[in-house]
Amino acid sequence: MNEVTKINGVGPVLAKAFTKKGFTSIEKIAADSVTDLATVSGVSETRAKELIKSAKLLLKNLALTDSARKAKPAKKSV
Repeated sequence: MNEVTKINGVGPVLAKAFTKKGFTSIEKIAADSVTDLATVSGVSETRAKELIKSAKLLLKNLALTDSARKAKPAKKSV
């Protein structure tokens, strides 16, 4: 599965179009410009803004989840 399909609003067809244009990761989409994303077939500037916002939010949530997983559980008082 293409990881960019984890971005809200990106299905398999759009993921394939992103891959053809070199947008192969969530990080790449989050960091790129609206103008660059809008070069992908089916992506307007308005949609590009929404996708960038969704990608950034996803990265933030993934980082929080990863941090919580790595956190050591508190010791129980006995």
